[in-house]
Amino acid sequence: LRDDEKIKIRMKRILTPSLFIFLFILLYIGTACHETVQEIDQEEEDLIKFWEQFPGSRLESALSIAEFYEEMDEVQKATFGHVLFVELNKLNFRRIKDPRLLKDVYEYIDYSIDYYLQTKDYMRAIECYSYKGEFLLTERRYTEATKTLLKAIDIQEKENYPGLTAKIYFYLGRVSGYQEEFQEALTYIDLAIAYAGKDSLQSEIAKMYIVKGWIYDSLKDVYAALPNYRRALELTTDPVVIGDLFNSIGSSYTQIKQLDSALYYCSRSLEYPYIETNYSIRLYHLAEVYHKLHKTDSALLYANQAFDYPVDVYFQRNLYDLLREIAVEQEDNKNIAFYTKQYQAASDSIRKISSQPGPHIMQQIHELDKITIQVKSHRYYLSIFLIVISVIASMIIFYLYYKQRSKKTGSRYL
Repeated sequence: LRDDEKIKIRMKRILTPSLFIFLFILLYIGTACHETVQEIDQEEEDLIKFWEQFPGSRLESALSIAEFYEEMDEVQKATFGHVLFVELNKLNFRRIKDPRLLKDVYEYIDYSIDYYLQTKDYMRAIECYSYKGEFLLTERRYTEATKTLLKAIDIQEKENYPGLTAKIYFYLGRVSGYQEEFQEALTYIDLAIAYAGKDSLQSEIAKMYIVKGWIYDSLKDVYAALPNYRRALELTTDPVVIGDLFNSIGSSYTQIKQLDSALYYCSRSLEYPYIETNYSIRLYHLAEVYHKLHKTDSALLYANQAFDYPVDVYFQRNLYDLLREIAVEQEDNKNIAFYTKQYQAASDSIRKISSQPGPHIMQQIHELDKITIQVKSHRYYLSIFLIVISVIASMIIFYLYYKQRSKKTGSRYL
């Protein structure tokens, strides 16, 4: 064989295996990711079956094996954190203090999120982000909740999970509303309703309309709030939600001084079941109606009764303000001083909550972080590209050098 033919054969021997190795690596990565998602499905199914062997609730079963967390493999740990938050969601994210949980609950869900992202199981990753965001929301850690939910939105942009996306936007709308960024809140809620409509999530859409009505109420636009409450009533059969809706409609009628209608709806709201702080809120609004009707004894009865139930800090402030007003009317100096002090304490707590950066600012920070990551990523890929070009250039130079050399060698024999 001539020297140039020998060089070509050598080059094929170098390049062909390299190409096959590269293609094999790509195929292996894709197959491994698919197998990992299937493995997670099977592991989660097996672990849930194992939990169900324990007496009591699934949460109690999870707590029973929490002490073995460090001995679990990666899939089991990810599944543990995921299912733990599914069960906490059923408790409306009441933080549980159980000695069997050796870590903070967020450490468990963070491990699950990291694992699902690594294995490209994006549906579970988004679901875990939504649970974490809602938990942070219930603890009024609004800045952290917003950061968590925006990360979920980034993944959603690449995938298509309308139901999960609706939940994320719904929570972002609530965070924005709580921090009085009402126009931002309306935008998020409208997005949530649109995505939920793709999956026909009627009960979830009803809750979204309730929040939308509450936002309009907060903007003092009662006539925009009421149609949203009535739309929610058409969509739900949940008795807890119906009770909350009657309460919200009654509160709206109170604002526009239609007190007979307000009294009807607020009174009816007490007939329905409740969760968490809902009942104290209903009692406050009923007390407010009676106060405006100048029925002080009834107002005092329901206002004081509200403290027998869990009370949200915002409505705690409102209750103390109402009781202070009644004390002023009755010229009860002792209670004026007491309720004023309690009102100020609740107001201080609310100021601390409100001092957190709002979702609009967090969105801007998040976008800047994304740009920074993209720049770093582009630099990384540019470096890889330059290395590949350098290797190819070196091989071409190597080939041309030996080709030229073979020509010179051949010319010696002429």
